[in-house]
Amino acid sequence: MKRNRIFLLLLIFLVLYSCKTGNYWKIKLELPVKTSLDISQFKNIVITNFFLKDDKNEFEINPDLLEYLSSELSQDLDKNISTKNIILDSEDVFQNKDFWKNQAPEEDATAFLTGSIEYTAETRKALIGKNKKQFENPFPSQNRLASRKFYTLKMNVYFINAATGEVIYDKNFKETQAYENPNQTAEFAFFDQIHKVKEKLLRQVLGGERMQQRYLISK
Repeated sequence: MKRNRIFLLLLIFLVLYSCKTGNYWKIKLELPVKTSLDISQFKNIVITNFFLKDDKNEFEINPDLLEYLSSELSQDLDKNISTKNIILDSEDVFQNKDFWKNQAPEEDATAFLTGSIEYTAETRKALIGKNKKQFENPFPSQNRLASRKFYTLKMNVYFINAATGEVIYDKNFKETQAYENPNQTAEFAFFDQIHKVKEKLLRQVLGGERMQQRYLISK
C-alpha cells in the first residue's frame, strides 16, 4: 500500500511538472483489442428468438432484432447466417444442453446466437443551463426545467454449441440513451442501442483496434 502511494505521488508530480513546463504531448494510439470468442470452428450461425424479460413494449422486439442481426452479421462474418423461431419459456433454458441439442440443425459446425433482453423507457426532468464562463457572460441565462426520454437496453448474449448444447460465450451488455425529443419512439431508440451492442460484440469476435489517448512526457 505504501509503495503504491509513493508511486501515485510521483506520477502526480511528473504530470504537474510536465503541465507547468509544457513538456508533454497528447498522442492518440490505435491499440489492438483481443478477441474473447473464437468461432472459427463454426460454419453456421443460427440466430434464435431472445427471451423477453418484460414483454410490454410498444413494438415486437424479436422480429426486428432477428432481421437486423441476420442482415448485419451476414455482412460482417464469413459464416452462413440464418434465423430460427424457438420459443424460450425462461432464462433457465440457456443452461439446458439437451434442449439445444434437440434444436440442432442437420448441418455440422453450428452455433446458436441467442439471449435475453430487458428494454425499458422513462422520462426524467432536469435543470438545464448554459455552461459559460463568468467573463464570457456576466449575465448568465436562467436554468430551465427540461424533459429527457431515456431508453435502457439490457442484453445478455449467448453463443451455444449446437452439437453439445454447451454455452461457449456469455456476456452482458447495457446501453442507455437520452433523447431531447419527448415523443421519441421506442423502436427508433432500440435500433440505436442494438447497433452499439452489435459493434461491441463484433470487436470481441473479430478483434480490431481501439483509439486511446496517451501522454508522452519529456524531461
